[in-house]
Amino acid sequence: MAEHVQLRLDTGIQVYFADPLSPWQRPSNENTNGLLRQYFPKGTDMHRYSAHDLEAVAAT
Repeated sequence: MAEHVQLRLDTGIQVYFADPLSPWQRPSNENTNGLLRQYFPKGTDMHRYSAHDLEAVAAT
């Protein structure tokens, strides 16, 4: 996330990082990543998917 500031400026979304020495914040992030990998394997070109496709995954 070296470009997180630019991402925030370009999109207007907030970017969050786990607090140092707070390991309980990471498991939910890692779990979410694992769940998303079921639909989008690592290296997937996300440009292939429409907003509708992404919303369908988010709803499951």
